[in-house]
Amino acid sequence: VMSAPEREKDGASTPAISVGSIKPLEEVEPGFRDVKTGNPKLYADVAAIHLAVASRKRNAKEGSDAINRLVDDAYRARLGSAPAQMIAAEMEIRLAQLREFSRIDLRACSGEREGKTAVLSHSLQRRHYAHALRVAASSAATPEDLAKGRVIAADRLLGVAANGDPAGADRLAAALRSTDLRAKCDARIAMLEALVALDDIDIARTMRTALAQGAKAEAEKK
Repeated sequence: VMSAPEREKDGASTPAISVGSIKPLEEVEPGFRDVKTGNPKLYADVAAIHLAVASRKRNAKEGSDAINRLVDDAYRARLGSAPAQMIAAEMEIRLAQLREFSRIDLRACSGEREGKTAVLSHSLQRRHYAHALRVAASSAATPEDLAKGRVIAADRLLGVAANGDPAGADRLAAALRSTDLRAKCDARIAMLEALVALDDIDIARTMRTALAQGAKAEAEKK
């Protein structure tokens, strides 16, 4: 239930950036300043693509897509080991995505994989892209930080989402398994709301394994 909404099948989860207008990169995407020091290989690869586009050796759309793929790969690879506050911010963004999808695409909100996901608002896409750059530039949390916090089991999170009402928790669990898209969407939102209300260290401890496994699965598809 805490997984990201289905991505568009023909694009990255982060929005396209206008490669031709980056002079320098940091002026259009300030997050690249952190990438320059935190992930110099990614920065060098992105700069090389930008240079190829600027010198007309590469198509602008193709270059933009290539940059997005590089950022997306680095973001997903580092997310599971990122500092707790970044994982907490990730889940807040996923909650915002579900809330938008609840208004424009119930299939995406409910986690269904059929059809093409509706396009999220420009402001949320920009927010996600800026976050992806911060994660891509981040250093892994220390072993001491990784040990902090509690893993919150799904049944306990259901109880929190239902305000401690056992019958309400049972209804939420049933909604998550149902074929009713609205009920499933609302239940997923309720679960994420309960998650993001926790302390950052508990959110991170709860989600790290799932995020790392998701990144591995994405890498194996390529």
